[in-house]
Amino acid sequence: MSCDNLQGNGDMTKKLVIQFAQELNPELAIWINKNTTFPNSMVDRITPRTTLETKDFLKNRWGVNDLFPVKSEEFIQWVVEDNFCNGRPEWEGLYDSTDFMFVEDVHPFENMKLRLLNAGHAALAYFSHLIGHTQVELAMVDPLVRTYVRNYMDQATLAVPEVPIDLDRYKDQLIERFTNPLGDQVERLCQDGAKKMKEFVSGTLRDVVAKQGDTKFISMLLASWIRYMTAVNEQGLDFNINDPEKDKFTPLAKIGMENNFDPTEIMIETFGQDLAENA
Repeated sequence: MSCDNLQGNGDMTKKLVIQFAQELNPELAIWINKNTTFPNSMVDRITPRTTLETKDFLKNRWGVNDLFPVKSEEFIQWVVEDNFCNGRPEWEGLYDSTDFMFVEDVHPFENMKLRLLNAGHAALAYFSHLIGHTQVELAMVDPLVRTYVRNYMDQATLAVPEVPIDLDRYKDQLIERFTNPLGDQVERLCQDGAKKMKEFVSGTLRDVVAKQGDTKFISMLLASWIRYMTAVNEQGLDFNINDPEKDKFTPLAKIGMENNFDPTEIMIETFGQDLAENA
């Protein structure tokens, strides 16, 4: 069972394990495919990058010399596909029912997380970076940022599949979680923006458009990312972009900004022709 932060993590693990087994022994690959299962899972917990400060704290306070300690929030949510080939542990009693679930299909829960938490982080990230915030918890003290992030989540909820979770409570929790003093960096949330737009925002935008919902705040997220990709903040200072696709998207962002903020070209590359041409 994979706990990696990837959609369809069990399916991906199965594919890779069987491919590897095929190279070793085709009969082994057949046996694995026939006799084993690879449950998908969704793990929801915010874990900032490891810092020297965290390592020093563990070493000085507890005498623990850990090169990569993981700092995390208290919140945890773990959703596991009930797909086990030979029985499974009785984990239900170890957690609160909202903290841990065995379910038939993990994908609706993955979409909930991607479209509210991950995209909510993106909604926070680009505006915050452009106006000079560096720490997530301090950005969330800014009423403009905090209000926008909640407005984005409320609009994106139209694109969240039906799940047995109180989404209003989940969104309230997300706002508080983003405010936790974890020392999380806005810059970390800005990384790989092109990928995030495609994975976290594209599906949301399509579903909201299809349901004829309001796209104002979703469009604002796209606009903030395009503005960020010009690599110049609101104070006129240059900054580095950590994105493997920046060489493709930064020129497109600058063209759009110079052309009365026409996002057509960058939207074609990010979301496709249909959304780029949608008024």
